[in-house]
Amino acid sequence: MKKLAKQWSVFLALAVIVGCFALFATACGDDNNTKGYSVVVQYEDGTPVDGNSGTGGLNEDSVMVQFCVILANGETGTCYTQTKLGSDGKLTNNDLPALEEGQKYHVILNGLPADYTYDDIYMEKPGTVTITIKKA
Repeated sequence: MKKLAKQWSVFLALAVIVGCFALFATACGDDNNTKGYSVVVQYEDGTPVDGNSGTGGLNEDSVMVQFCVILANGETGTCYTQTKLGSDGKLTNNDLPALEEGQKYHVILNGLPADYTYDDIYMEKPGTVTITIKKA
């Protein structure tokens, strides 16, 4: 009987350890980006825009991303500090405050390579948007 109780104790301990590991792994994973606002910038052929290939920004050759709040009445509210786009064409901002009802973020690109443009992009909740830049 003691042997059976010992086996069950070991089994339950292992089950608890595995359960805790699974819980922490789930809590730590953020593959769906439920907190941050992510931007992927690419050319029409799908090639990422290198954040170092721009024409202005913090230095003369960087592509910058800026998030501005669009209020429920359509006016522009707070614009947050520009951040340099990565060399892989990606940027994630996990520090933006939560939006109030009816608000959205306007995603603005500054310092794009010469003669390139893009369509306006708005984000109403955390997640990822892809912006394709095109020759003007």
